[in-house]
Amino acid sequence: MKKLTKGKGLLGMVLTVLLLCALVVPATPVLANPDTSMSISPATQTVNAGESFDVDVVVATTGLTRAAQFDLSFAPSLVQVTSVTEGNYYSDWATAHGGLTYFNPGATNNTAGTVHMAAVAILGGGPGGQTGSGTFIVVHMTAKTGVSGTSALTLFDIIVADENAQAIPDVVINSGEVVVGAGEVTPPTVTTNNATGVTTNSATLNGNLTSLGTATSVNVSFEWGTTTSYGSETTPETMTSTGSFDAALSGLTPGATYHFRAKAVGDGTSYGSDRSFVTTGEAPSSVSVALTATILPAVSISVAPTSIDFGELAAGDVSSAHTITITNLGGKSVDVTAEATGDSLYVDGLWLDEGLWDVYSATIAKSAYTTTDATLHVPEDYTDLGTREGTLIFWAEATP
Repeated sequence: MKKLTKGKGLLGMVLTVLLLCALVVPATPVLANPDTSMSISPATQTVNAGESFDVDVVVATTGLTRAAQFDLSFAPSLVQVTSVTEGNYYSDWATAHGGLTYFNPGATNNTAGTVHMAAVAILGGGPGGQTGSGTFIVVHMTAKTGVSGTSALTLFDIIVADENAQAIPDVVINSGEVVVGAGEVTPPTVTTNNATGVTTNSATLNGNLTSLGTATSVNVSFEWGTTTSYGSETTPETMTSTGSFDAALSGLTPGATYHFRAKAVGDGTSYGSDRSFVTTGEAPSSVSVALTATILPAVSISVAPTSIDFGELAAGDVSSAHTITITNLGGKSVDVTAEATGDSLYVDGLWLDEGLWDVYSATIAKSAYTTTDATLHVPEDYTDLGTREGTLIFWAEATP
């Protein structure tokens, strides 16, 4: 039977572990649930109107976890969600174990004040999962201007999955809140002036901070680019009083039109009007070709279901068949083999299709799947009683 060993040049990984349970004599095992929680961090924070801030969603568990998701509600009259990004809780474990993560930012509705089904899941990396605590998703938010009050940040419809992709019961939910500072705030004001010192590849942008608003200091800069979408920004400069400011650009293209506008960030953000300039010299002629490629992992499979209970059996019995589906998620055709470990009941009696597990093999093309029927053959002379457990591991290797 093939196994993947360091130094053998094999491309492969353990993708899914199936927990197999057979009950020969009825028993009631007592399993302790891990202490698990999902929390808003910090639980309470105070921000100014118009200020941007981050909300960490943290998972903590004494067991093992491979995925989590949540819905979040907030007061849309006070705060808005600008983006949702992945934290490093699951990705750190996936990277360390040769796997990757699937991240879904969910659906944000800033009118209703919800983020729906934001989630992260570990794909591949072998058995096991992350433990302890860490941030798995970051919600980036902005307080609205001209308002004050307290917005609850409520987690609901949460799921934290264990290493077998099963929902962990009794997860503690710790929601939070954000306090938007009281009082009216006024953003700064800024104007955009004409560019000076224009050459074939350089120019100086000019602006004027005309008011700091209610802030004591303001960061000023310029957004610039070849369209009014800009795309680039100069390094911000801090100003504590009104006055003119400038920024030098270099490495520009001869004969090209550039747009720019002044920007000021204090108690809110404001912009000057759009202005443009044309660098001297003759514009170069060019033709561009858009290039796109999506790279998949060479070897990646999934297996369903993730657990099988063969029920109550006696010596000499053969269980009913349980169909297992193996799907190729990677970018290449793969050869798949199997291994049963644990109690001798499974090592000696687990069949896949018409033979013992150690003769099983299958080749699965890219984006295809195959199925196999698992049955448990209990030996006539088997004498052990109670619940017997084992593990079925599928190994995947890139087809030569």
